[in-house]
Amino acid sequence: MIKKLSRFALVGGLNTGIDIAVITLLSWLFPAHNLYQLLVYNTLSCTVAATNSFFCNKFWTFAEKTPITWKQTGKFAVVAFGGMILNNAVLSLFSTALPQLAYGSVWDTLGLKVAVAVTCMLLSFVAMSLLVFTLGKDRPVSIPQGQFSGRFNRGLSIILPAYNEEANIGKTLQEAIAYLSQVVTDYEIIVVNDGSKDRTYEFVKCIAHTFPRVKLINHQVNMGCGAALVTGFKAATKEFSFYMDSDGQFNIADIARLLPYTSDYDGVFGYRAHRQDTLVRKLNAWGWNRVVRFFFHIPIKDVDCAFKLFKTEYFRKVTLEAKGTMLLTELVFKFDRAGYSFTQVPVRHFPRTEGKSTGSRPGVILKAFTEMFACASRWSQEELTA
Repeated sequence: MIKKLSRFALVGGLNTGIDIAVITLLSWLFPAHNLYQLLVYNTLSCTVAATNSFFCNKFWTFAEKTPITWKQTGKFAVVAFGGMILNNAVLSLFSTALPQLAYGSVWDTLGLKVAVAVTCMLLSFVAMSLLVFTLGKDRPVSIPQGQFSGRFNRGLSIILPAYNEEANIGKTLQEAIAYLSQVVTDYEIIVVNDGSKDRTYEFVKCIAHTFPRVKLINHQVNMGCGAALVTGFKAATKEFSFYMDSDGQFNIADIARLLPYTSDYDGVFGYRAHRQDTLVRKLNAWGWNRVVRFFFHIPIKDVDCAFKLFKTEYFRKVTLEAKGTMLLTELVFKFDRAGYSFTQVPVRHFPRTEGKSTGSRPGVILKAFTEMFACASRWSQEELTA
C-alpha cells in the first residue's frame, strides 16, 4: 500500500503539473472574467490530466498487465467525472471565498489551482483504489489447500443457516457430506431453516432422511441470520463448531485450511481473499469492517465472513444477544474478550449464482447500525462495571 501510495503521489504530481499547465495556458491566452469561464478551463485541464492518470495508474501504480476493457474504462470515467465535479466544486468554493485569486493574475490562478489539486488528491486515491484498480478487478481465485492431511479425529459440528435457499441448499449439502465423509471422523451437519417461504425445508428434510448426520431445525417464521446461527450453536454437540453460508459462495473443502490450526488455537477465522460480490456489497463490507474495528477494537480482517470455526465450549459459556447481522461481530468480540485465542486464514469466495442476497438492503443496513450502536453502548458499560 505504501508503494502504491508513493507511486500514486508521483503520478498525482505529474497530473497536477499537466492540469495546472493547461489551465494556466488557457488563462494566459484567454483571461477568465467569470466563474463559468474558469470552470470550463478547469474541466478541460482536468480531462487532459485524467487521461494521463488512467494510463499511468493502470500500468505503473497498480501494475495491471491486463488489457484495457470497456468495463474498466467506464468505471474510470465515472470516478474521473466524480473527481471533476469535486474539483469544480472546490474551485467554486475557493473562488467565492477568494475572488482576488480567481480573477487575478496568471500566478494567482496558479496558486488557487494548486490548493484545489492538493485538496482533491487523497480523495482521488481512495476512489481509484476502491472502484477501479482493486475492487473492480475480476480475476480467478486460486488458493492452495492447507497442510491438513489424513483424517480429523476430533468432533466437528457444521452449522448452515438457510433462508429461501432451495436453489443452493441441495448442492451445498451434497458437497459437505461428500467432503466431510473423507476427512472428518466424527461430524454432524445442522441446517437451521429460518422460516423459508420456498421448498428449503422440504429439500433438507428429504436429505436428512437419507443421511442421519444431517439434522434439521426449523424456525416457523424468519428470525434473521443471527438468530438462526444461535439456534445452531446451541444444538451443536461436537468439540468444534463451524458455520458457513448455504448460498454456495464458499467451498467446504477450504475447511482444510482451518483444521491444521485447531491444535494451537481456540478459533480459526476465514477471510475472503478476493470477495466475489457486487461493488455495492464490497463497499458496504469495506466500510462495515472499519466501523467495527474502530468501535470494538477487534483485530479482525473480515468480521462478516461466514467461514469461521470455534471451540463449542465457548457457546456454553457466552450469552449471545444480537439477532441480526451484528451477531457475527458479537461472536468475535466476546470470543476475544473471553481470552480465547484465534488466527485468520484466507479462503476462496465465489459469485452467487442462485437466489437473492438481502445483506445490502437499506433496511438491513440501517438495522445493523442501530443494533451496533446499542451493543457498543451496552458492552462498554459492562466492561466499565466488570
